[in-house]
Amino acid sequence: MQIIVVSNSPSKRIEYFVEAGRSLQTGVRFMTYEELFNCLPTLRQAVVKLEPWVSCETDFLKYTLFNDEYKTILQRLDETALPDDVHFLNPPHALLQALDKKEAKRILSANDLNVTPMLDTPHSFDELAQALSGCSRGCFLKPRYGSGAGGIMAIRYQPRQKKWVVYTTLQKVDRVIHNTKRIHRLTKEQDILPLAEAVMHTGAILLFFSAEHRSYACQNSLHSRTNDD
Repeated sequence: MQIIVVSNSPSKRIEYFVEAGRSLQTGVRFMTYEELFNCLPTLRQAVVKLEPWVSCETDFLKYTLFNDEYKTILQRLDETALPDDVHFLNPPHALLQALDKKEAKRILSANDLNVTPMLDTPHSFDELAQALSGCSRGCFLKPRYGSGAGGIMAIRYQPRQKKWVVYTTLQKVDRVIHNTKRIHRLTKEQDILPLAEAVMHTGAILLFFSAEHRSYACQNSLHSRTNDD
């Protein structure tokens, strides 16, 4: 039985996986998704592990297009008949459900597992401000689709003072919204508005802060002082 790990490009994570197989004297090899499609009809005795799309793109809106491409590939795989002795370690339909945060929460709730409560999805900055007006604890605005922390915004809004505090890795530079590796603290509405609208444009969910989230936000506050506006 051979093990095949698949992505659009090699990554450190894939290298570690292949090395782990080698140390266990288990044959592990890498394929791209297109290579997998080409060899599936003749593939025999294999377990296939599907890996996330690899990209160094920092442009947030372009990155969401890669997520869309990844979902399309998973849908193609889900509709492809496999030989009887070929199996997915992580089936495409399960990955598609996991990439959709709203659907993943529905499945978890249906199986009596606790999930962070969601608010109605805002579609504009005004709707976001209205939703946050009744949420004194603050909320997370997240892209609905995709994995990783890209595009997440931890937001607290005090409507009487019209005071905003946002922590996010997003940053607008020369009219382009980038997903950086640093957490930025924003307090000016004119800086927050284009970032929030970009996240909502790609599809978003709005979640209440939990106790764990508040602890996380406090830690981020300490680590982001040098990035304060």
